[in-house]
Parts: sequence; structure tokens; C-alpha cells
Amino acid sequence: MRNARLYLLFLILFGIAVLFHLSGATPQSLADGLFSTGYAYSESQEGILFGSNEAKPSELLLVLAQKPSFILSPRMVEGNGDIIAFTSQSLVLQQVVLGGNQKITTTVVRVYDSPSPNAKWLGCQTDYGTAQDNETVDVVTCMKILDTTNSVLIEVDFPNASQSRPIVEVSSTRITIKPSKLQDITPSTALLLMSMFSNAQQLIQLTNIAVAQGI
Repeated sequence: MRNARLYLLFLILFGIAVLFHLSGATPQSLADGLFSTGYAYSESQEGILFGSNEAKPSELLLVLAQKPSFILSPRMVEGNGDIIAFTSQSLVLQQVVLGGNQKITTTVVRVYDSPSPNAKWLGCQTDYGTAQDNETVDVVTCMKILDTTNSVLIEVDFPNASQSRPIVEVSSTRITIKPSKLQDITPSTALLLMSMFSNAQQLIQLTNIAVAQGI
């Protein structure tokens, strides 16, 4: 019995070694990545950390880019002009690029009473995917809209000053932009979109030109 257990342990360790070899990873590199960033897989671009516990973020993003519909859900605070301005910029970038790639988008803005970790969730403003209506709904209704397996959820968190840099957290169903300061939101959003769609930069530039010309 003891020999059988040792043999089973050997098979498990051998299997793990084969997986590391095939993936090009080493136990040390995996441990370094996990403990240095908090994620099993991480990549850095222009000072922004892309992290995931499922697979390489760049690979996951290309898979998510193929999905037909997206829910855009930033956090806002009533009456806070700065937060509203930066999250609105992020929303516009997302709508321009996703719309330019024929994706269906539903906006669900989560409204809080403050940007603190213990903030009270007051409700949501949503367009129900029409890009025209903008209705205020309660938290229960909001949760039902957000609870979907058919769309990719893109969230924008409140800034967290304890972070050393902005983070884009990626899973197979959700993307969360985690800024360290408000000024991180727009560049993080733009870099995220450019990582997903090859035409993102062109779409953003064309929109900027149109706005400048008053079209």
C-alpha cells in the first residue's frame, strides 16, 4: 500500500512537471508571478498591469473580443463631477470601439453615495441596450441586469490609492479596470480596447477628429 501511494505521488509530480514543460513555465516563475502581482498570470504594458488567475490576459482578451455583447458598468458617485467626467470618458471610448466592431452594448452605471470601500450602493442608471433611454433602477433590478452569462462585463472600479499602478483584471466573463487614481481610467480603458481590437486606435482617432471638427 505504501509503495502504491508513493507511485501515485510520483505520477502526480511527473504530470505537473510535464505541464510546466509544455507551457514553458517553471515552478519558480509561476511562484514569482503569483506573489509579486497577486495573479497567476500577469503582463505589463505602459505601466499598467494586466492580471488573471485563469490564463494569460492577452490571450483571454482576444477570446473575449469575439463575444457578441458587452455590459459596460462603471461606478459613479452622485454629484462628484471628477468621477463622472473620467468614467464618462471611459464609457465613450468603450462605446466607440465596441460599436465600431458591431458589438451590442448595454450601459449599467452603478451609483454610490461615496467612493469609499464602505460606500452604499444606491442603484443604477441603464439604457437597456438602446443607447437612447436612460432609466434609474433600484439595486435589485440592477443586479438582475448584471447577472448574465451571455455578455462580457466590463467594470470600472473607484480609484484605490494603495495600488502602485493601475490594474486590468481579466477573467473568462469579466474585465475590471482598477485605477490607482482617476487619471488612470482613460489610458487604462484605451489600452484595454487596443489589446482586444486591432482597429481600436483608428476608431478612437477618427472619433477625436470628428469631435474636434464639430461633426
